[in-house]
Amino acid sequence: MLTTSKSPRESRDRVGRQSLHFADLRVVSCRLPHNVGAHVSIERIGVIGAGVMGSEIAQVAASSGRGVVMVDIDDAAVMRGMAHVRAIGERRVARGRLTADEAATISGRVAVAVDIDAIGDCDLIIEAGPEVLDLKLSLWRALD
Repeated sequence: MLTTSKSPRESRDRVGRQSLHFADLRVVSCRLPHNVGAHVSIERIGVIGAGVMGSEIAQVAASSGRGVVMVDIDDAAVMRGMAHVRAIGERRVARGRLTADEAATISGRVAVAVDIDAIGDCDLIIEAGPEVLDLKLSLWRALD
């Protein structure tokens, strides 16, 4: 359970979209698991959100040799995210930073799903969804 000293600051941009600024939060207390400090092996990473940020996080995690499950709300979203993961690999191949086989191996480590239960066995979950407070709160409640 994370407790903060104040609420997110709200603002509106030039076109009237509302934003929440979480960088202004200061952590007051945080309940940590009993085994903090123990060596924890992270083999499988769940990424919630298959947009630009989520797909790039998934690609970096897969590049480190871990299995990744990238989850989003529908098939179209996860397919776009997977296409972005592959495009990153293709750019790195074109620049000579990876071989085609390495890029294919990295893309192969990323699985996609539209069911949040798919990340149930992940060792680490990274949330990269839209900055909508109600969405984030309901998501973390479901994961808890």
